[in-house]
Amino acid sequence: MSHKLMAAIIIVVSLSLSLTACEVKKNVPTSFFKEYKSDIMQHSNVKNVKLSFKRPAVMIEVYVTKVIDETEINKILELTKSYVTVENMNNIAKRVKWDREISRVYLRIINNADKSLLIYYGTNYFKTNDASDYTPDNIDEYKTWKNLK
Repeated sequence: MSHKLMAAIIIVVSLSLSLTACEVKKNVPTSFFKEYKSDIMQHSNVKNVKLSFKRPAVMIEVYVTKVIDETEINKILELTKSYVTVENMNNIAKRVKWDREISRVYLRIINNADKSLLIYYGTNYFKTNDASDYTPDNIDEYKTWKNLK
């Protein structure tokens, strides 16, 4: 085998491993999440809550026992908004050794019975996709939530 071919194989394998490492999904136990989970579990239809980090985003998944109405969805969304703050997201970033802002936060409400996605919301730290632009015009700080479904 030639040296060039061997070097190319090593580079491809190294890149594959490093890209795969970037995609690792981590569960993130924090005091913020324990409080959030305790509060959200007060809703009669909530069965479970999961929070995970996958660069550069946090995913919050709320599993409900049945299809819930818009009023119940809005209660879950409003409670989630109150917990998704810059301070709480920075604590998660520190916990997972992420040295930047968490760019996105997603909230998925899932019917536990059939695993169907009922609603999917998202919010961003930055208003644009430019995570290097820290001008006030580009900072949203998770204030704007959008229905992504």
